[in-house]
Amino acid sequence: MSEARFALAIDIGGSHIVVATAALSQSEQTDVALHQWGHERPTAPAIAYLSNDDTLLFGDDAAESAAADPPRAVTNFCHRLGDDIPFVIDGCALSAEYVFSKAVSWVIDAVADVQRAAPAAIVLTHPAHWGEHRLDVLRVALREEGIGPVSTIPAAKAVALHHDRSHPIEPGDTLAVYDLGAETVESVVLRKRHDGHFEFVGDAVHIDGTGGTRFEDAVLEHVVAAAQLDTAAVASHHDALLLRDELRRAKETLSAHPDATVALPGGTSVRVTRAEFENAIAAEVEHSLDAVTQAIDSAQLSHDDLSTLVLAGGSSRIPFVTQRLADRFERPTASDPSPEAAAALGAAHAGLAELRAQQVLEQVADEASDEFDEEAQRFSPALLRAAHGRSAHRKGSLILPAVVIAALAGALVVGGAAALGDTRVDPFGGTTPRGDAFEFDGIWAVPANASEDVETTPDEKAPAPDGNAGAAEPGTGTRSSQAVRPPLAPQRPVQSALIAQQPRASSPSSSAATRPPAKSPSTPSSTATPTQETPADPHPAETPPPSTHPTTPPADPSPPLDPDPEPAPVADPPPTSDPPTEPAPQDPVPQDPAPQDPVQEQPPGVQTN
Repeated sequence: MSEARFALAIDIGGSHIVVATAALSQSEQTDVALHQWGHERPTAPAIAYLSNDDTLLFGDDAAESAAADPPRAVTNFCHRLGDDIPFVIDGCALSAEYVFSKAVSWVIDAVADVQRAAPAAIVLTHPAHWGEHRLDVLRVALREEGIGPVSTIPAAKAVALHHDRSHPIEPGDTLAVYDLGAETVESVVLRKRHDGHFEFVGDAVHIDGTGGTRFEDAVLEHVVAAAQLDTAAVASHHDALLLRDELRRAKETLSAHPDATVALPGGTSVRVTRAEFENAIAAEVEHSLDAVTQAIDSAQLSHDDLSTLVLAGGSSRIPFVTQRLADRFERPTASDPSPEAAAALGAAHAGLAELRAQQVLEQVADEASDEFDEEAQRFSPALLRAAHGRSAHRKGSLILPAVVIAALAGALVVGGAAALGDTRVDPFGGTTPRGDAFEFDGIWAVPANASEDVETTPDEKAPAPDGNAGAAEPGTGTRSSQAVRPPLAPQRPVQSALIAQQPRASSPSSSAATRPPAKSPSTPSSTATPTQETPADPHPAETPPPSTHPTTPPADPSPPLDPDPEPAPVADPPPTSDPPTEPAPQDPVPQDPAPQDPVQEQPPGVQTN
């Protein structure tokens, strides 16, 4: 880490602004220091002044301008943060968070001018009793001002961290922080964890209207009474801000010397001793100590459970306050030589820890980057380009087969759908392709056993006893003498799944010799009485000899769809004297089985052997 990187801690109180910086040098030595303002002072006035050009001034410039024009001054904006009522100056409304964010921006610019670099980490202190609402309002105001990222820490924790640096505390020990500011007092109990961090025990107690400003008012009352002046007239004097500064200097002087002189407006001066000062502020001090009592009770502890009482805030340097704190709680007290800077110094240590964490992350990232660079240097640019080319080739080799497979799958789906859509159900049993696909000539050849699956309609003619059917027009469902094909070896017509699932009208299932007599054309088919189904012959009938008519190719050798075929029906031999011949193969085009010659009607009750 370079020396230019540093953490900036800002503590904005009711009367002072304290800034500290912390840097980690190359020798790993911690350098924490207070930023020095004008006249080499570690604090700057926490006052804002709205100039005529609507520019906000801070610090000594604001104090000097406010002394000449008090109505345009803004004070105590830290404790007003989050209030709905803004400051109104010359018709201009200024929210407390807006003024606070401008003060932070002013501090960052002032420190950057001295350090010649921007801070790597920013830490802001805030009262311990602040909730998420005020913190969210503060973060939004800082973001709108373009400041970030910013970390926040309660002032009491920052004070405990700073005290632990100079007076180490054992893990598990508890302490109470007593922060006496300008117009408020805050107290909270903290416990040190084993990881070195501090946690709150109980609630933070905050009391408004008690602090250094109230001590100054007590001094003013004593001085005015000694000078026999009107307190209201002195307080409303146009030099009231100058008088406030005079009272603050007298308070600080009495903290280190036995007496001090206060110059009043009009040229009157009054000497004040330390005893007189302590008597004037005794009631306010006792009231401020009540915050410590409430904080201890909130933690459900006793005074004896505290290892020490840590003082913070500019007004806590008064010796009388330290004495009263020790007498009331009978516990050791500890205070920094500059108690008003304790919170800023502790926040600087917190910012330094944040910088160290960032340094560790950067080192890990740098080591990983170096290892990657070493691995990359092992390959030449040509090899890297070749690797990229192979990677692209592999991607293409994966994409092309996927496209081909998808196209084949689509073709199969489309072809299957087309095949299903290009078939029809044969009423004589079976699924027959359409004529357009198989060159169908428009003439049906009725199989010999058609009467098993369909009834004879009135338009059909009964087969002649000699096996020759009467002539009929094509397409009428009856056979034509020119369309009769020679029979094949008897086989059961292939039934489609649809026909197999439909109930039969009336058909004998075992023998063709018991077929019902042909109906007269004048008799409607709807009035025909179905014949009773005869039991199957246990002895299968012999296969008739093949016919000598012109041969046709054998039928499709694919097995029938019927999973349980029945015995072939018995048919009479055709009336011919030609010698039997072997069945010739059919045409290669899939056709329905050629119908056999019609068998002669047998008298009822006669079976053919």
